[in-house]
Amino acid sequence: MYPKQRDGITIQAVGDEMVVLDQDNDQIHQLNATASLILSHCDGEKSDLFIADELVRCFAIDQSVAINDVQNAIVQLRELELVY
Repeated sequence: MYPKQRDGITIQAVGDEMVVLDQDNDQIHQLNATASLILSHCDGEKSDLFIADELVRCFAIDQSVAINDVQNAIVQLRELELVY
């Protein structure tokens, strides 16, 4: 899986978090540090496993936890129509 951010969103970093403006759907989302890191790597070129490795590196968590977190976050980001 190589998730990619959808066009039409504007991202502003606020510390370790992000505020995402979805102009197409008139919504604003605030993402925590974990979701922010995941979304920032959704460029269509990085796999979910690569992103999980980044979570392990940045947050010193177990690989299986990171994979689960990435997969769950990507499902939620897709439901919000922020990635495809």
